[in-house]
Amino acid sequence: MNALVDPDEAAERLPLGLRPHVTGQGTVVGCCLLDIVSIRPTRLPGMVGTSLRAAAHRISVEWSDDFGATTVGVYVPLRLTDSRAAIALGGRMFPGVHGRASAKLTEDGRNLGWSVEAGDEPGAYSVRVDASSRDRSPLAQCEPIGGTCLSAEIGLSPGRDGVLEALG
Repeated sequence: MNALVDPDEAAERLPLGLRPHVTGQGTVVGCCLLDIVSIRPTRLPGMVGTSLRAAAHRISVEWSDDFGATTVGVYVPLRLTDSRAAIALGGRMFPGVHGRASAKLTEDGRNLGWSVEAGDEPGAYSVRVDASSRDRSPLAQCEPIGGTCLSAEIGLSPGRDGVLEALG
């Protein structure tokens, strides 16, 4: 799910050193819903992996490196998941601090239902997506305005100490 917002609005939510990446129509923001199967260290077989569902809120950003070159990436201020391992290890064993959430997915090739509810109290945060294809073709894998976020090679998010961590 993506949207275009005024770059000044996006800038108010960014940490020092990052600025909104501006396209012809604005800055892309969104919520990426993830369904990952058999996540594990690369040396281990898939059967020992675990799965997780997550939501990552993102803002398309850019920054200048030490040589003045501009890099385009995404800033992820919030990651939510149903994985206890990701909550415990995120920001420790791998970049990306994750908060607790309940996530549900139903999909049959033409219909998709996804919901994420976060926090200890119901209604503290929620996203629900219901989508269907009107013809016999499968649902699209991405949306045109999401290209900036989807093609980003580097994601930045606050670590447990508040310092930005890079994932790329």
